[in-house]
Amino acid sequence: MAVSGSREVDIEAPPADVLAVIADLEGLPAWSSIHKKVAVRERDDAGRPLVAEMTVAVMGITDEQVLEFTWTDTSVSWEVVESTQQKSQSARYDLTEDASTETAMVFGELYRNNSEWKFRAVGQGYASGLAGIARDFGVNV
Repeated sequence: MAVSGSREVDIEAPPADVLAVIADLEGLPAWSSIHKKVAVRERDDAGRPLVAEMTVAVMGITDEQVLEFTWTDTSVSWEVVESTQQKSQSARYDLTEDASTETAMVFGELYRNNSEWKFRAVGQGYASGLAGIARDFGVNV
């Protein structure tokens, strides 16, 4: 069963700054507990990842992935081209200039549905920062 979705959020930053954060794949393990290891195999002329290997672990299940990225000045998309657990995964972020009050964001969710791993691009912004995310997941702050 395929899962798809779309969501729009506002981030108070220029698209170039947002794309720079997304491009910092090696930094994922520092703030995303499911990302255990990330290595960029190939970069474009601007230094952005084109091909990356990732080890992702959720609820005791580990997935070794290879992702291919496509970049423009205002967007990034990626597809899983190799995976030990998933049949497919693709996502895309399109950015436009538009200011708002969001200070934290959930970009995606990795979950297991029956015997298959799924990834859902979320793009949920929070004006209440990390405390807002924590409250949505039942954490008292």
